[in-house]
Amino acid sequence: MGMSQAALELLVTMKDEASSGLSSLSSGLGNVGMVAGGAALAGVVAFGAALAGGVADAQESRRLMAETETILKNTGNAAGVTAQQVADLSSAMSDAAGKSLFGDDTIQGAENVILKFKEIKVPLQDVTQLSLDMAQALGTAPADAAKKLGLALQDPFNAVSDLQKQGVMLTDTQKAVLEQMKATGDAAGAQTVLVDALNATYGGQAEAAAKAAGGMTQFKAGLGEAFETMGSKLLPVLDKFGAWLNSPEVQQAIGVFAERFARGIEVAATFVTDTLIPALTDLYNFLAPILGPIIAELGRALSEDLPRGIDRVVTAWNTMKQALSDFKTGYIDPIVRGWEAVTSAVSTAYDWFNKISTSISSIAIPSWLQGHSPPPLANWFSDIGAAAESAGSSVDAVQPTGASTLPTLPAAGGAPAGGGVTVNVTVMGSVKTEQDLIVAIRNGLNQIGARNVSIFSPNVTP
Repeated sequence: MGMSQAALELLVTMKDEASSGLSSLSSGLGNVGMVAGGAALAGVVAFGAALAGGVADAQESRRLMAETETILKNTGNAAGVTAQQVADLSSAMSDAAGKSLFGDDTIQGAENVILKFKEIKVPLQDVTQLSLDMAQALGTAPADAAKKLGLALQDPFNAVSDLQKQGVMLTDTQKAVLEQMKATGDAAGAQTVLVDALNATYGGQAEAAAKAAGGMTQFKAGLGEAFETMGSKLLPVLDKFGAWLNSPEVQQAIGVFAERFARGIEVAATFVTDTLIPALTDLYNFLAPILGPIIAELGRALSEDLPRGIDRVVTAWNTMKQALSDFKTGYIDPIVRGWEAVTSAVSTAYDWFNKISTSISSIAIPSWLQGHSPPPLANWFSDIGAAAESAGSSVDAVQPTGASTLPTLPAAGGAPAGGGVTVNVTVMGSVKTEQDLIVAIRNGLNQIGARNVSIFSPNVTP
């Protein structure tokens, strides 16, 4: 008679919502009101569901009680117990009592299985407890374990092989005792021997599992029992309500409603079959000649023209992609390459001019020319040539060796305002030709300039 899982989950939800409301109290009165309202609503729903589950459990308990009473009556009460004693025993061994993990309804169902075996002489409490221990150990339902145990106890002398298949091995002493009891026909004694042997293997399993589950399991079961008790109190009211529903007045009203509802359905069906469908048929017959060719043409277009159109679009798209690719390859790429060549040439020229600029700026003016303003280069060379020509014509002979002092030569173009130009040239070595003389003069001028003496000022002797 445990509390239903759905009702229990709703109660846990209610508890969680209420806890959430308390923990978030500081978030504001609005939130508190919302949480409180939600918790209240969840509480109402949970309570209603739990109460409905309790009513269902109470109805199941009443059904089991009726079944127990019927079995006791049919077996002539061979077990020697009353139906209420059976119910009390199931409650004492239930999860709410902390003795197992099975609800009292489940246990009473197992008891009802055992009660059907009139040959069992072992007390019902012992057989029931052993059934719960076996069910817990073997992972089966208590009713299934009770049936297997009942079959074994019904024929205890031939149950040894069946027990061995379950892993229950009897000692040689127990087997010898069974043989003796079989000879004397002591079935009750043989049943006690089998129960003792089974308890040695499975005894205490149900209660050990309940203790391992902890007190919360027992609390949930007890809560379910409380709602079952409330449901049992409501059963008389529900019975009266059910009796009222089954009364001739209510049944007549239900019959009238059903008749009128059926009549409404009949009218609607008649309208559909006699009016709506013929009207739609006429409409179709009217529109078919008009819409038929259109629909046919539409179907043909969808099946023929549309695929061809899609193929054309795909072909055009591929052609356009190829044209764009060819245009890029034939025109865009050469332009890009040409532009890159132009930019490269411009960059090279720019670098070349930069180098020229750097070279020009790095040219050093000779020290003999720094601080002077020479005449134009052509005039300078013209003066040098004229002086050389005049000097050459004045020399009749040249000493082959040693040094000679050349005469003073007039300056080309006449003497300057301050007087004539005196050129003193010391020639070392042999001077045979006019060209040799020019070279010697040039070297001499260079030497003068190297000593920072102006060669352009008149009357300067180095």
